Amino acid sequence: IQFNLPIQSVASVTIYDILGREVTTLVNGELPAGTHTFTWDASRYSSGIYIYRLITNNKVVSKKMTLIK
Repeated sequence: IQFNLPIQSVASVTIYDILGREVTTLVNGELPAGTHTFTWDASRYSSGIYIYRLITNNKVVSKKMTLIK
């Protein structure tokens, strides 16, 4: 998961399964401005559709991703 923060911001990146249950939180805290990349170790999760949600001070972005094993 990669995203760009234009300014320093408190950010949270959380992954949910297709039923809306929280799977894991990748980051939850203050991040400096710039491009950030986070890797999700999905080795113990089954193949399927997952949603990740990025929440910052001024926006919320949700995107769908497919895990194929």
